[in-house]
Amino acid sequence: MLTVPSKQEILGYLRTIMQSAKLFYPYDEELLNEITVERYELMKSGQIQFSHPDGTHDDRLWALALAVYATRGVKPPRPVPITRTF
Repeated sequence: MLTVPSKQEILGYLRTIMQSAKLFYPYDEELLNEITVERYELMKSGQIQFSHPDGTHDDRLWALALAVYATRGVKPPRPVPITRTF
């Protein structure tokens, strides 16, 4: 169950990873549309409410955000040197 505070944390983490250029994914026009049309509103309670315009979806956005959030605290693997033999 995604609560308002957990949604804030999850999308905040996704934003941080994207801003630090640590997220690489193939071009997906529908995903990019979902990312760009997502809206937020600061409520009187101080929490942020997320929404998307009628006729649009945010399923891919949340799938990406949850997948990225699941990686927090995991160190990326070290690159394996490529050796060529000719």
